[in-house]
Amino acid sequence: MYFGVSAALLLKDFTVGKGVSPLFMHFQVMASIIPLAFLMTGILFLVYARLRLGYFPQPRRPDPSLIGLGLLQFVVAWITSVAGSLVGYAFLYKFKWVKWTSFRWCCPGILCCTSAWLAVWLVTKYDPLHFFDWLAD
Repeated sequence: MYFGVSAALLLKDFTVGKGVSPLFMHFQVMASIIPLAFLMTGILFLVYARLRLGYFPQPRRPDPSLIGLGLLQFVVAWITSVAGSLVGYAFLYKFKWVKWTSFRWCCPGILCCTSAWLAVWLVTKYDPLHFFDWLAD
């Protein structure tokens, strides 16, 4: 869905002939906050489990509920971080600290936003530390 909306907004911008619009960039940044918050929440849970257990957790060793973690806590932390990040971005935009006026800034912005989605896809597909298997245990 992200790529479909991105392609539609970009196509609209280029058919009008204005180049990349600030609306397109705002959508990209706000949409990329979702996977970034997911990654950060996962990393924080992994660090907490590592500090609490003394080793990286493995599936079925130990149960995440023994140290107070679970999917419900993960979802609540993720939604809270998404909401906080969106409010922070709106605050930055309101005070004109974020400007998407030149194509020179838009290209790296689009690349960073797209790489956030790619990073989440890679982490959830391969899950090298088996964190999500352990958390869903």
